[in-house]
Amino acid sequence: TYSGFEGTEDESVLGGTLAYYYTYTQYGNVGDYSITPKGLTSTNYDITFTSGKLTVSQKEIGLTWSPSPATFTYDGTPKSPSATATGLVNSDEVSVTVTVAGEHTAVGNYTATASGLTGTKSGNYKLPAVTTQAFRIGKKTLTITANNHTITYGDAPANNGVTYSGFEGTEDESVLGGTLAYDYTYTQYGNVGDYSITPKGLTSTNYDITFTPGKLTVSQKEIGLSWSPSPSTFTYDGTPKSPSATATGLVNS
Repeated sequence: TYSGFEGTEDESVLGGTLAYYYTYTQYGNVGDYSITPKGLTSTNYDITFTSGKLTVSQKEIGLTWSPSPATFTYDGTPKSPSATATGLVNSDEVSVTVTVAGEHTAVGNYTATASGLTGTKSGNYKLPAVTTQAFRIGKKTLTITANNHTITYGDAPANNGVTYSGFEGTEDESVLGGTLAYDYTYTQYGNVGDYSITPKGLTSTNYDITFTPGKLTVSQKEIGLSWSPSPSTFTYDGTPKSPSATATGLVNS
């Protein structure tokens, strides 16, 4: 801006070439610097060059979130996506601080927030308008398998408990809800053979439970023998003789 020309005169009456001196150099830190004009000359004017202010404002970064999509599998530890700053210049190294409000270890939907920047040049950058990223912790697979068990014909269906596979850390069945129960393809007094035992009834917020059958083997029941006559003594009459045997210990009539 010029101040002091006479009449209709303007900068066209000046000699030299307008240039500028800056106290700021590219990639210097944000802040206020001076712009000082120079280079113009005049026969009729005594030129005073007055500095203006050059304000260097923060550069807005972009955010790249990882993983994408932001989905995790439950493992009992806090989960959160990470954010990487994009749009940096001059090979600046700036890291993004990410925070998540509250407990974020269990299965559920959460929101991560880019809450700050760190690094020697972080003061020269600012976060974008949108700083949040929704993410989810999904259930982990837990397999519950019925242990194989053998019973004797005539016994009621029974089990030998279950084996768990998939718990995280020190967790065990105490973190599960519901009540452990079983389905059997065998009914009492069914024939000997192999049947299935399938566990059921347990629930979990953090685990996706798969119930796997075990094998229920129904084995033969050993009978007793009652011999007749007793004592087994016969009198010779010229015909074959033999005691008879009756089974004892039978069930279900």
